[in-house]
Amino acid sequence: MDKKLKLLKISNSDKYNEVELEKSSIFLENLQDFILSLNLGKIQKDLYEYNGKNYDVKTFYLLFYEDCKEEYEIKKRDIKDFDDGETIRYKNNKIELLIIFLLNKIKLIFFCNKELRKEVFNSLSKFVNLEQ
Repeated sequence: MDKKLKLLKISNSDKYNEVELEKSSIFLENLQDFILSLNLGKIQKDLYEYNGKNYDVKTFYLLFYEDCKEEYEIKKRDIKDFDDGETIRYKNNKIELLIIFLLNKIKLIFFCNKELRKEVFNSLSKFVNLEQ
């Protein structure tokens, strides 16, 4: 069985839902599939690609950078490279997702209806242990 992330906290209010996860490279490895499953990104084949996997532009530039010291070679970021408070926002007309990298955890805040909330948790369950 693939290793899954540890869920630290789930909460919700009328306006938003919040999930806290352990800070792990497992999140980065699964981020693109998670974003695509929620229709928050669109891939343009072979435009943003790394090691045979295609990415949407926003996720590509979150996970990778061009190293100007090594002739602009594309390098993959490690989970330790994400500073405390680094935030990225994904949005479509049905859901808004904020991903906040903190010192020891990753916080997801998403705004959507109850039906889409189930979709978010179904997508998260592929790489997060939601039963704790």
